[in-house]
Amino acid sequence: MASSRGESIDKYRSRETSIRVPISENDNPNKIDHYAVLAQVIDQAVFDFCDDPGYNKSLYSAKTLIEVQERLRHDMEAVVLTALTSEQFINHHQSLSASQEQRVKIDSAKWSNIEQNIAAGSTTFANSFSYLFSILQSHLGTDTASHPDNWRLLDRIAKLNINAFSAYYTTYLSNRDNWTAFIDQIELTSNGGVQFKPGFPKEAPISVVSTSYYARILTNVDLRIDGTTPLMQLKDVELSDDTIGCPVTFCNENLKKLWEIYASQAYRVTNEQALSSGDTEASAQ
Repeated sequence: MASSRGESIDKYRSRETSIRVPISENDNPNKIDHYAVLAQVIDQAVFDFCDDPGYNKSLYSAKTLIEVQERLRHDMEAVVLTALTSEQFINHHQSLSASQEQRVKIDSAKWSNIEQNIAAGSTTFANSFSYLFSILQSHLGTDTASHPDNWRLLDRIAKLNINAFSAYYTTYLSNRDNWTAFIDQIELTSNGGVQFKPGFPKEAPISVVSTSYYARILTNVDLRIDGTTPLMQLKDVELSDDTIGCPVTFCNENLKKLWEIYASQAYRVTNEQALSSGDTEASAQ
């Protein structure tokens, strides 16, 4: 029997644009269709972003990692919304808007419209890239951090169920106190990149409170995994619905291309800052 993720990918590949109406909170048939249709729009958006210098040129003038992160977030949001509102994707836009409208009627905590849904996804996407690069760069150096094969780490994380993703992201990626523990979960590959060790990330210990809906207002101290707070394994997180994963992961090439663009610019600004710092120190001697 096909998994929910497999069913969503099959529908994405079929180019079907209909979305089943949700009848309950976290309605799985609706979720399968919703992300299958959105993934089709993302395909075009990634192609446009990578092919048209007008979309990614701002990355090449960024001077800091924060600027690279923010410009990636802004540009990806813009390119997805541009594709969504184009004549080519009019049916996708109508289906996704209607789907999101019905979702909000059932659960008012969801994003009010599909545009807000895309904006939130773009923010999490860009933040994940930036956190991963910063973790690897601070522990393993810039060359390893920017390796093109490191998209596989992001792929594994983004394929997690949303409940597990949120707990892992909160415990590790956005929490500097646990970055060393993240490094313990990965290993170098023969070609210079990094990959998760067998069993990870699902066997990773996480703070129990990271699974709370209100985890985002907790402090880093609450999320430490040094034994001062109750822990559990990521694989034991209670799931509210079946796992679909981020729609960007429906096509490996999309994530690979986007990581390569981001990593190359993160590498550039990191080295430029190092050279600038060296020049300043030399001139002061």
